[in-house]
Amino acid sequence: MSTLSLSLSLSLSLSRVDACQCTPITIFLKISQLLICFAAGLGRLPGITVYRNIEQYPEAYASNGIVIVRIDAPIYFGNISNIKDRLREYEIEVDKFTRRGPEVDRVYFVILEMAPVTYVDSIAVQALKDLHQEYKSRDIQIAISNPNQDILLTFSKSGGVDMISKEWLFVRVYDAVQVCLQHVQSIKEMPTTPDPPPEERPSLLERLLRQTGEDLSIPELESGNQRPLASKDTDPQLEPLLPRRP
Repeated sequence: MSTLSLSLSLSLSLSRVDACQCTPITIFLKISQLLICFAAGLGRLPGITVYRNIEQYPEAYASNGIVIVRIDAPIYFGNISNIKDRLREYEIEVDKFTRRGPEVDRVYFVILEMAPVTYVDSIAVQALKDLHQEYKSRDIQIAISNPNQDILLTFSKSGGVDMISKEWLFVRVYDAVQVCLQHVQSIKEMPTTPDPPPEERPSLLERLLRQTGEDLSIPELESGNQRPLASKDTDPQLEPLLPRRP
């Protein structure tokens, strides 16, 4: 099925090229475009809730402990390896861009903006599930923003939604960042204790659920101001992509 999809994509691409232009070099370039995944690290533009390519907008800023990557191509067996490499690059280069928020020593959340993704094949879904498990072993939580209905259905049928949890699916990057910022602050406020044996060490999600500290407003988290609010009510602007389980 994956091979058929690649063949169809290549056929559609070549159909847009005149016969006289369909040279070996042209075919090679078309195949290269299909195999290369275009991805971009995102940052928030000051004063608004919009996130853009952080390399194209120098004034955009990221949040400490959070990596946001927009995937700008279909995801399938031919480019999933490239996607994983790009995610690792952004994780390693986390200090390259302007950052705000609570000071933490590493990445705790990776947000995938999937609005441009029009197709995901079964091999890519399994690779993304494997990536989730890899991140989980390193106490990093994946969140997914704005997948279309077809992508969401594919994830759901494959068990990917249950694996990641509906709590980590969002309509907007802004909503995902709000939730992650609250958790980053909770992680920062956790008391330091000797590390337990690996088999007894709680996961990131389990530690967050145990956290009972006060929540902070999003502007305060982004600015680094740690004054707690009196209320713990959930921000009414949050827009989970799927309804929470009762």
